[in-house]
Amino acid sequence: MTYLYLNFDAEEELARPAPLRPVDRSARALAALARGAEALAPLLPTHLVPLLPSAATSAAGAAGAQRALTPGAALLWCPTAAAVAEVAALGLTPCSARALALDAGAAASGAGAGCVTDGLALPTEAALSAANDRATFAARSPLPGGVIARTFEEVERALLAGAPGARWLLRRGLSANGRGARRVWSGAALPPGDAEWLRAALRPGAVTCDPFVTITREFALHGWLDAQGEVSLGVPCLQVVDEHGGWRATRRLAGDAVRGPREHGAREHGAREHGADEHGADEHRLLDALSAAARDVAATLHQLRYHGPFGIDAYEWRDDDGALRLRAPSEVNARFSLGWWVGMLPR
Repeated sequence: MTYLYLNFDAEEELARPAPLRPVDRSARALAALARGAEALAPLLPTHLVPLLPSAATSAAGAAGAQRALTPGAALLWCPTAAAVAEVAALGLTPCSARALALDAGAAASGAGAGCVTDGLALPTEAALSAANDRATFAARSPLPGGVIARTFEEVERALLAGAPGARWLLRRGLSANGRGARRVWSGAALPPGDAEWLRAALRPGAVTCDPFVTITREFALHGWLDAQGEVSLGVPCLQVVDEHGGWRATRRLAGDAVRGPREHGAREHGAREHGADEHGADEHRLLDALSAAARDVAATLHQLRYHGPFGIDAYEWRDDDGALRLRAPSEVNARFSLGWWVGMLPR
């Protein structure tokens, strides 16, 4: 039996100071995890059994849950220390193995490559934190005027330099799926509520500060990075997100789907608009750029001593002159993601 432990809130755990880990989850938080599992279930291969965290992610909380589970391996959405402790307390073997993630035959044969035996087979929490911190990769593809800020004053200067009344997006370094973000306006000092949010967001680390841009399409490219630095990439995909950046769907890019009209509504940073034939001439260049960005990210992840599933998000946006530009990566996920199996599984 192969389980997939769905600690969707891993970034929130990693953002907390070590003495405060692990965290107890509220009923609201558990309900959000259950909604994520429901969205993911249709995308998973049939040999993977989703496993939701308990209210407490500690080993004691897991043991107290007294769940009856068939012994087996457990892939981890993100292998934080709390996640490893919980699955181990449930009698499962924490693993990081591409074959188990994709291949029912490997799962049936009990293939255990990447299983924890000496505490070194999974990435460390330091590697996970650095690999998933938005600030690690934000400088690879910056937006005009955007900054990676570590102090309140850096954000304040960027906003005061912006056009009066223009919208900007502040995001914590460790956050995901639209969480940990704040929309603000440039050209004036931050109102008290926004200032309070920013000061709290800066305590764990850097905050990215970006102007809103008009986005035409969003993409994702997923992969697996092994401990030796070898990379396997999947099929480039289109991403569908809501107005807050929360995931809605992932669809493989193929043939006319690359050039077809967009299926999702408009938002800024982006504001969305329907695609057109203008995209067609540059599709090969776009796909090459996505692949190059993913491999560049993988090389950095390897330097950070991360290995396992990863993915990059990217988007096309229109500048003030009306020209299309590509931001790749716009985000990096050093973990599984909701669209990972869409891009990585054979059709």
